[in-house]
Amino acid sequence: MDSGCTRIQGKRPIVFVHGFPELWISWLDQMKYYIMKGHPVLALNMRGYGNSEKPKNLESFHLYDNILDDIRAAVMFLKSESKSSDAPLLVAHDWGASICWAYACHGQTTKDGEIAGYASLAIPPGECFEANMNLSQLWASLYIFFFNMPWLPEKAMLANNGWLIGCMMNATKNAILPPWMINAYRANCLQEGAMTAQLNYYRHLVQKQPKPHPDDLLGPHESIDKLGEKLPGRRLDLPVLMIRGKDDGALTEHVFVGYDRYLNNARLVALDNCSHWIQADCPNEVHQELDNFLEQIAK
Repeated sequence: MDSGCTRIQGKRPIVFVHGFPELWISWLDQMKYYIMKGHPVLALNMRGYGNSEKPKNLESFHLYDNILDDIRAAVMFLKSESKSSDAPLLVAHDWGASICWAYACHGQTTKDGEIAGYASLAIPPGECFEANMNLSQLWASLYIFFFNMPWLPEKAMLANNGWLIGCMMNATKNAILPPWMINAYRANCLQEGAMTAQLNYYRHLVQKQPKPHPDDLLGPHESIDKLGEKLPGRRLDLPVLMIRGKDDGALTEHVFVGYDRYLNNARLVALDNCSHWIQADCPNEVHQELDNFLEQIAK
């Protein structure tokens, strides 16, 4: 939270959601930038991270029964605490962005106007991702299947005091993360039960395959699936900004193709010399795009 800082009346609240294996500190540059501009800001630690709870039960990571409630609680808290009449802007990265796509498309979110817009870093809508799955993306996503193995992922990720976590977070193009931040990510994963909790997001997705309410699905109008059944034709009206790094090793450019078949008011920005860790690699570019987006949704 930006407690103790000077807020400017009329500045829209902003909620930041991190991905794997990050923490709220992954948004430190963005938080400092928008605090200085007078925005109320909040960056949460998802369950399994930092001081948040670390449930052992796989069902605690059910996207629609539990995880969306975490996002909604953060959004509603910041709006209430900031006493703002404006709905917050939601900004998310990586796995947090996947979760926030589900939240942005959720019937209650759209019906109640809980957010004014959604900025997704690195991740397209889930339906768009699935429709564009090919061999290149399948290869890039193999780590998800590894994460679904019992005990071995924990063993590998935590070996040598989380050395692999440090390697992942150092895979940037422009930025050199400070040692204290890398060590914070490593120490976070070394907490009792933390690594298993973080991997349980992936395990619940693959093993339980939670399904949204049909009204929350996005889909091209009058499209037909492989079984000959008509797919939902709903598109999301919410203003959306997507930012991807051209050197992202986890998500290929192809998974964004045809995003306008699912979104009525969206823009995609591709940043040069930018890895998967977008807000770390290109903070100034991210700030500029978010500034433009804030102006857009204010009109």
